[in-house]
Amino acid sequence: MRTVNHFNIKSITKKNMPFFIGWVIVFIWLYSYYLPFGNFKFQSDLYNSKIGNPLFFTAVWLTAVPFIVIFFSEHKYMRFTFYSVITAIFCFVLLRFTPAGLVSESILFVGSACMGHIFASSCYSFFMILNNAEKFYSMLLAVFIPKLFLLIKPVLNKPHVQVDISNIIIFILLFVLLVCTFLYRNNVDKISDKTNITPPKNAYALMALIFVVLALNDVIAPTVISVTLTKFNISFELFYFLGITFGIIFVLLFQRLLRLELYSILNLSFALAALGFISGALSIINSVYGVLSFVFFGLSYSLGIVNIYYLAGFMAKKFQSGTFYKTVILLYSAYYFLSILTAQQLNNHPINYINDTVVLFAFISVIILIIFLALTPYFIMTVSSKEWMDDTYRIDITHETRLTAKLYDYKLSPREIETCQKLLVGYTLKQIAAIMGISFSTVNTYCTSIYKKLSINSRAELMVLLKEYSIK
Repeated sequence: MRTVNHFNIKSITKKNMPFFIGWVIVFIWLYSYYLPFGNFKFQSDLYNSKIGNPLFFTAVWLTAVPFIVIFFSEHKYMRFTFYSVITAIFCFVLLRFTPAGLVSESILFVGSACMGHIFASSCYSFFMILNNAEKFYSMLLAVFIPKLFLLIKPVLNKPHVQVDISNIIIFILLFVLLVCTFLYRNNVDKISDKTNITPPKNAYALMALIFVVLALNDVIAPTVISVTLTKFNISFELFYFLGITFGIIFVLLFQRLLRLELYSILNLSFALAALGFISGALSIINSVYGVLSFVFFGLSYSLGIVNIYYLAGFMAKKFQSGTFYKTVILLYSAYYFLSILTAQQLNNHPINYINDTVVLFAFISVIILIIFLALTPYFIMTVSSKEWMDDTYRIDITHETRLTAKLYDYKLSPREIETCQKLLVGYTLKQIAAIMGISFSTVNTYCTSIYKKLSINSRAELMVLLKEYSIK
């Protein structure tokens, strides 16, 4: 039987709301204002004129994230996030009134380091604090809102204006983040110290999936979009946003109606990405295919990003492993730095290489898809291991045995669970009564309640129903 689906809005808790909102805001900041992939981020001539080498400041915050996570305890860096937000706001304002030069670059250096600290804290809140439903819905918002901003970018963003709507929005977001991080401090003492658990080695197979999903959706696809726009001078925002929206709707329907594991849609995400690259290659013949590629890329992005972040966050919290979490963050930072370097090199290609670039990426994407499909049996045995994937659709992860967690799904009481476990082992009712130190009639009452809650009528049916979970 399938596990009860707890993915509903009511599963979002009030105590975790600051972490929930903070993660969404940081994701908006990252994808709308910072990452230089394609034509996605907001621009400001006022700031661009004061940045000598953007890559250097990108390296600062990408270095700060793993440095903080590895060398400081989560209690320390979570507690002081509030002060980094204050400093980042101060640097953001001060930079507007500082002429280009060493002073402005020093201010930006400090601000970049603070943003690294903020991002590190937000990652910890997403990976290790939010429950499953909160992870899921926060990722839906984190994917949707930046792309909504992208759709209305022509209205929000006026690069030549000193203060445009996009500047006002980032100020508002930073002040909301300030409130969230102030509230972090009230919950820091509740953070678990149990982060020394060693996760199973096959869990690290997820790292390969993270790399492929992010590479396809955050670097290669935006680059193809960029070169397609250069050739045809067409607007992509509406079609890309439609793909994002359809993808989010699909994910919602997928988990609410079908109630299957989210990781099973990774194949679909890769297939859509491949269709996007192939359509991009065909756009050489007809620009209509370029429009189709934008929709496919939007679909692939929403399915892949929501899925892979949810899985990474779910597994990090399931294992409660500091090593696993730090490995994810370290590789994430290294990946994005290399991706930004790659994106800059690709965007510097002369226009006569556009067709070659699009065709090359179409070829690479198909190869990646073939490799992934060939490795699907391996990923099914590792990433989809039932040792942890039973928790995928619970309101939060559990640390009990699979059997105990399953019995809690059926609303059994602790004593009923103990009785059920002994029934599955093969003890008679009299033996169970003696072991538990209770009367035979009480054990019989427990059995009657168990059978009613599980909608069965005998021990034989119990053994069949819970065969997969039975104690070996």
